[in-house]
Amino acid sequence: MLRTFLFSDIVSSTAILNRLKATLGDYEGEARYLENIRAPHNARLEACFERSGGEVFYSAGDSYGVAFRDARRAVECAVECQRSIAAPAIPVPLAEGAVPSHVQIKIGLHTAEAARVTTAGKPDYSGGVVNLAHRIQECAHGEQILASENTWDRVGAMEQIQPHQWRDCVVKDFGRRTLVEVLWSEREPQRPRAPVEVPNSTPEPPTRVDLERVRSDYLGRLVAAHEWLDFAGIPQVRNVVRLKLEDVFVPLSATRELPEGDVLREHLAPRAAKGEAGDAGDAEARLAEREAAEWRITLEDALKEPLLVVLGEPGSGKTTILKHVALKLAKGLGSELGLGVAEDVAPLPILFPVSAYAVALRAGDRALSDYLADHFAVHEQPGLAPLFADALARGRAIVLLDGLDEVLDAGERVHVVRRVQEFVRRFATAGAQEGAPARGNRFVVTSRIVGYATARLADFAHVTVLPFGEDEIAFPNDFAYPAVSIPPRIDCMMAPPRSRCRSRSEATSSASSLATSLTRLARFRARPASMTYA
Repeated sequence: MLRTFLFSDIVSSTAILNRLKATLGDYEGEARYLENIRAPHNARLEACFERSGGEVFYSAGDSYGVAFRDARRAVECAVECQRSIAAPAIPVPLAEGAVPSHVQIKIGLHTAEAARVTTAGKPDYSGGVVNLAHRIQECAHGEQILASENTWDRVGAMEQIQPHQWRDCVVKDFGRRTLVEVLWSEREPQRPRAPVEVPNSTPEPPTRVDLERVRSDYLGRLVAAHEWLDFAGIPQVRNVVRLKLEDVFVPLSATRELPEGDVLREHLAPRAAKGEAGDAGDAEARLAEREAAEWRITLEDALKEPLLVVLGEPGSGKTTILKHVALKLAKGLGSELGLGVAEDVAPLPILFPVSAYAVALRAGDRALSDYLADHFAVHEQPGLAPLFADALARGRAIVLLDGLDEVLDAGERVHVVRRVQEFVRRFATAGAQEGAPARGNRFVVTSRIVGYATARLADFAHVTVLPFGEDEIAFPNDFAYPAVSIPPRIDCMMAPPRSRCRSRSEATSSASSLATSLTRLARFRARPASMTYA
């Protein structure tokens, strides 16, 4: 189907956020950014998208990807977005130097045929044409709109809008293109940025120094993406609270036993209350508990398996486990998980959703190894192909594939599993050396229990995440006060004043009440923390 794709992003958003953090501290700086920058920016753009009939298929932080049936409507929406952000201006707190004084956005547009799919109930589009629209946006300056010739040829004359054609522009991954600048204000035309130079000959392979620089940037972005958890969805939590994943992560409690069909044997789950199994002298109950204990396994023990599948019920914490592993490795703490005793042998974490690969396969069959870097490029991390190729070839990668069950079509899931198995066979033993047990790539896949048997991964060890018992559920004390008290200068994130606690003791009491309520929820017993953060 023919669609026009619009991508937008805030200019210098990382510099703005880093400036606020450096001045105010991590928590307060990020809170100010969310309140003063992201909230008004997102509200204005989303209103424009809705009025223009655009379909938002991608949103991450300050970035959006929107699809339109009509190219002219897409360009009109881009102009409206720029005008909405420009007036009234959104001032940037503590701006100086390279940090702009007010929020600016850049927009790129491209029109082409693309396959529309639905992933986890949300619209998505696949194919290189979507990436081209994103790359065009990267070429834009602040307050600039750039469109491909494909888009502008379908627009025609527009009142008070003038086009300016820029020939021979460098677009990363797509070579030289002619781009059309949509002049929506009095500003003078400005030649698009050139992210990379087009080489006249075969480029030199990256040096070890180049790769280490890319690795450092990649791991820094990974930490930024997964270090903090946003708590939402609980009425008693009156503020938008961000806590570090490491502060609330609960170690894995799992069993080596596979579910019988689509359910886990009941006796392997912790008892909801001590008296549930009957008399303490009940021999059968004691035998069941001993058997359950024998089958239990820790996260560190599970990760000793080079090929591992983690199964669990919805909300059991499977994705959180992968984020925890990736975060530890990104911070150089892999030894805490038994994954390398020195930075030289610590594996590179590569975490991504399996469903995204399934969407890419619909546009054309391709190896998983060829897809990895493209996935991160769409999510604003281009240029990772050499890093991933080096890590996989040297046996220094741990590939974390999240959500096999989110590939909903059974036939499609079988095809994805086949491709994953090919990828594993190719790279599982790469770089393995005698006497170097930390070498050799590792692979961890997560899936819900239901439906996994229809497309099972061969040669993988399997563990199943166990639910919590009441005695294992504890509401973190450090969460109590920020969750129900008043943080400084975050008024837009707070509930009405009379509903807030003004002391730590009052907050702790409210938190205790909240924990009691949560433990009564059957679904919360599965893994409570996963019910409260996004």
